[in-house]
Amino acid sequence: MPLVPSVCFCSNLPVIPMKTIDILIYDGCVASNITGPIDLFNIANAYWQYISTEEQQNLFQWRLISQGQRSVVSSSGIRLEADLLLNEAIHADVIIVPGLQYQSLKHLEQTFAGFGAVHQWLKAQQQAGVKIAANCSGTFLLAASGLLDNHRATTAWWLAEPLRQQYPTVELCLDQIVVEDRGIFTAGATTAYQNLCLELLRVLGGHELMLACARIMLVDINRQSQIPYSSIQMVRQHHDSMVTAAEEWIEKGLSQSISLNQLADKFSVSRRTFIRRFKAATGKTPSAYIQALRLEAAKRLLESSHMTIDRIVERVGYIDSSSFRRLFHREVGLSPRAYRERFSIRHDNPEDYDQMESKP
Repeated sequence: MPLVPSVCFCSNLPVIPMKTIDILIYDGCVASNITGPIDLFNIANAYWQYISTEEQQNLFQWRLISQGQRSVVSSSGIRLEADLLLNEAIHADVIIVPGLQYQSLKHLEQTFAGFGAVHQWLKAQQQAGVKIAANCSGTFLLAASGLLDNHRATTAWWLAEPLRQQYPTVELCLDQIVVEDRGIFTAGATTAYQNLCLELLRVLGGHELMLACARIMLVDINRQSQIPYSSIQMVRQHHDSMVTAAEEWIEKGLSQSISLNQLADKFSVSRRTFIRRFKAATGKTPSAYIQALRLEAAKRLLESSHMTIDRIVERVGYIDSSSFRRLFHREVGLSPRAYRERFSIRHDNPEDYDQMESKP
């Protein structure tokens, strides 16, 4: 059986010079951000060879690059052996920077701040015309090197606020899975490396080859945004006990009307003090936070219940169903119905949802 489907997109294939992909490796990196791209480019090579009527060389070769030691250990314990060290790595077409599995934001920042030699190498390669690509938290490494100053970029959705605060000159486009700006490519959370590599494949090998590999690997090239996957509960990273208590109190009373005066009185501070401390801790005003939390609650109900949309709107504290639907679509990127069809944990016919309602 052939490795790839016997579908040829072109009868006379062009001769494309082989491209070199350098992949940075370091202790604590996410292994799939390294092995996944290798698999994708390997399949691209196999497909290219399979459809060729004449003998042609591979389209891609890859090298693992380390800043110091030849052997590194990924976050999952997989040991990776470098082909070259930084000072030996020249003449690449693309450099891929994987994400780091970090224990805290401080750990993430300190790790990449200590990559001074990598920063200089990346900047030199970029100035030489090499394309640079980073996935997930790897975006922080590019930002730390200065490569993303005044550039559009994206990162994992839960790292958006820390990136904005630490690197304010980066124009963050969180709603996109992959962002390219002047030869620098960045991608969202972990498995976005698939979409990142397909975009690199399109740039290096053409649209048809990219489509063929997407079909073979079952990668959804229409996945354009990571916003529907985000969760506000996963991005709490502050240590303000009053704000934590306020967040918990808000969660319990989402179905009720919640005013700023009520919150300030509840925690015995002035309205101005409450707003200042809340925004400093969460990056959002109390009103924006309440709205985001209500949207999150609606998403959970859409995922796990048969409730009608109108009933869900009531449960999360809204009155006007039409305005909530517009808000949901604007903030999540999908209509409530489309979100339910994509993320519901049930397997019933989606058309039945509006006919059914769970008990209060």
